[in-house]
Amino acid sequence: MNVYATTEDKINEDKEQVYEDLQTAADKVPKCDKVIILGHLNAKLGKEWVYSNLTGKHTLHKKTNIMVKCYVNLLLQIIW
Repeated sequence: MNVYATTEDKINEDKEQVYEDLQTAADKVPKCDKVIILGHLNAKLGKEWVYSNLTGKHTLHKKTNIMVKCYVNLLLQIIW
């Protein structure tokens, strides 16, 4: 799937809609198939301790935006 998510200046409902639409599309893929998501998700991973195993001390952003949270939730739903 190729995705271009909305930018940070959009309202949260618009941002969440992108991931709801992506989830709907992913739900149509048979579980035995692989899902590859490419594109620009406009996700900014911050310095919060919960992400420290992923980023260590090296991330450009101080705070994680809602796009990361939506993307992580989407991935968890696809995996499980």
